[in-house]
Amino acid sequence: MTHSVQGLTTVVVVHHADAPAKQATVTLCDEHLVSLRRATWAGIDELVGFSAVMECEACASIGSSPAESPADSARYRPRAQHLHWLPTRV
Repeated sequence: MTHSVQGLTTVVVVHHADAPAKQATVTLCDEHLVSLRRATWAGIDELVGFSAVMECEACASIGSSPAESPADSARYRPRAQHLHWLPTRV
């Protein structure tokens, strides 16, 4: 899995090595995707796609991007403020 699109996060289905039947969908930046590929405790099952509106879940959980300083990480948070639910048609 060598896919990468500049400026987008990657959406993948992953599993823990001890529980391969339990899968989760996560969104990761390129740096965290590389870390996950190297991990022996987890595996990537499927590439779902790429997103311009979803943030890296790992960056969001630690509050910054691994490639940038904490001062630069504030630019990741404003994107989510511009997201709004779309009305559904019944």
